Amino acid sequence: MSIGASSSCFYPLETKESLEEIGKLGIHTAEIFFNADSELSKEYLGELNAVKDFYSIKTDSLHPFTSACESFFFFSRYKKRFFEMTEYYKKFYDAANEIGAKYLIIHGARFPCEVSEEEYFERFSYLAEVGKRFGVETVQENVWSMCSGDPEFLKRMKNYMGENFRFNFDVKQMKKCSFEIEDFLPEFSKDIVHIHVSDNKRGETCLPPGKGEFDFDILFNEMKKVNYNGNYIVELYRHNFSSPEEIKKSCEYLKKKLNFVEK
Repeated sequence: MSIGASSSCFYPLETKESLEEIGKLGIHTAEIFFNADSELSKEYLGELNAVKDFYSIKTDSLHPFTSACESFFFFSRYKKRFFEMTEYYKKFYDAANEIGAKYLIIHGARFPCEVSEEEYFERFSYLAEVGKRFGVETVQENVWSMCSGDPEFLKRMKNYMGENFRFNFDVKQMKKCSFEIEDFLPEFSKDIVHIHVSDNKRGETCLPPGKGEFDFDILFNEMKKVNYNGNYIVELYRHNFSSPEEIKKSCEYLKKKLNFVEK
């Protein structure tokens, strides 16, 4: 279990340069958010690995740059496109293997979805089975504009998928949907394999950890109960912080809070 940061924090800086920023801050755990098809090439992945090795960074998760298109790719009524895009996503599973990532994070379909919930769950399960062949877990994230923003939808998805359900819990997305942590935990505690952290306060849903009012002790305590050993990844938008040092301070703040909980 580690505290780290997502390369998306520095968007629109190029992905490789974003990873370098994380390394320069002395942060040794990162999530990679790809931003172009060319970044999935062997050459570019090699460059990312060179940055990882130089700064001793571990990456256990990646985000596809096609997240905004997943409704169209996977959850429309045009089933032929679903199978073609599943083939395309094998490039992300390959990339995950190249950079040592265990998880591919999926946003899913916008609400309302074109297909039925059962069809959504069936197609997600199919994609997850493809990922398993590469040794990669396909993980559903809660996102405010998507079906997955609703914990009731996620409960039904979990019931359908059973032990194959994997969840990426995102704090800012929870707040954007006006939900509270109690709406997700402990219901999904055992299903969570990855967590995006940020802070919040009235009127602001995405702040650097330590700059708001979110009770991280509740989150850490709930996850400790289920022996969570995944990572806590700081994921902010570039306009949410003034300098890279704030990302470093956020990670240090979270480490102190986590150590306090673990005593």
